[in-house]
Amino acid sequence: MLRPGLFATERLITERRDDALLIPEQAVFAQGGKQLVYKVVDGAARLTEVTVGGRRVGQAEITSGLAPGDLVVTAGQLKLHDGAAVRVINSDAPTQREQEVS
Repeated sequence: MLRPGLFATERLITERRDDALLIPEQAVFAQGGKQLVYKVVDGAARLTEVTVGGRRVGQAEITSGLAPGDLVVTAGQLKLHDGAAVRVINSDAPTQREQEVS
């Protein structure tokens, strides 16, 4: 029992899917009533329609349109068009400076 002035936070998990395909939420954008992402295919951006399931902070579940292992563009979508050449930059990889410092 909580006394006056105290509070509690609870989290209720109603469903859990271990095989859910999650991508960064900033990769998904709307255009013409459709949910789209730019998928990287052979060094080019390909506009791909996706179906978004659930969302949580920073992530969106994709139920159709992408497969595990697909690369998606997470920044600069406004400057892209279908077929534009792109270069993959892995922001998770340590930079040269970070490698030297470690």
